[in-house]
Amino acid sequence: MTFLFRQNASRESSPCSALNTLGIEDVFLKKLSFEKDRKSITQKRHYHTNFEIHLIQKGFQSYAFESERVCVAEGMLLIIPPFVTHVADGEDPHTEKIALTFSLNENSCLAATLRQPTPFVLLETPGVLNENLQRILAELAEQKPFYRVFVENRILECILHLLRLLEVRDAVPCNEAFAGEDPRILLSKQYVEDNVCRNVTVSELASYCCLGEKQLERLFLKQVGCTVMQFVWQKRCRQIEKMLSDPTVSLREISERMGFANEYYFNSFFKKHAGMTPGAYRKSVLK
Repeated sequence: MTFLFRQNASRESSPCSALNTLGIEDVFLKKLSFEKDRKSITQKRHYHTNFEIHLIQKGFQSYAFESERVCVAEGMLLIIPPFVTHVADGEDPHTEKIALTFSLNENSCLAATLRQPTPFVLLETPGVLNENLQRILAELAEQKPFYRVFVENRILECILHLLRLLEVRDAVPCNEAFAGEDPRILLSKQYVEDNVCRNVTVSELASYCCLGEKQLERLFLKQVGCTVMQFVWQKRCRQIEKMLSDPTVSLREISERMGFANEYYFNSFFKKHAGMTPGAYRKSVLK
């Protein structure tokens, strides 16, 4: 048995992996050659708490389930969901197969319907799985920079496709993807953050978000609780406060970086929205 890929148990190698984010755990990708690995196949009926996917590349293997027996031939795959009792009870001695196993943790958004056993699925290996498998094997062989990220994403695509075949559904419907804050508000907030050193106008922001000015104002009042310009001024003040915390940056330099015509307007703006002059704020912070 050759282990092609194993998801790191401690997760330190890919802390932001999509596999981990979606609650996919204990991922193993193995290659078996029955001329060498025959003794590792259990002869007793059993079940697993994870998913097993067997892709026959050469030869065949037969499996017995509770009330049915199937033969998986070359070019076919067998999906065995969790808690389905089975046993492999026959194969061509020259059989070669790829086995992918994985589990979904209790917090996974992918499956909330696995308490009852789901029937196994036997079918011809879809082209997308064959293609992904070939790319996975190539990446593992070449080990170019970021190869593990590529492999994990290919494996994730395989797993999602397999779950579709099992008719496992998302815990969150697609129409709830934008539940909460309006995406146009999120877009406008990001624009203000990216351009905090300029005094962004309502007209400019509305045009960027493909909204009318009045419509944008209504959305801000409803979802943010302030006007557009109040939000812009607040973000500019926060940026100025960060810069004032650095004693190596002069007030004049801050004024220029933040796009004020001169220090007078800079002082007036900050005092109006922060309640004190920039110099007084700096002294209070540096104490």
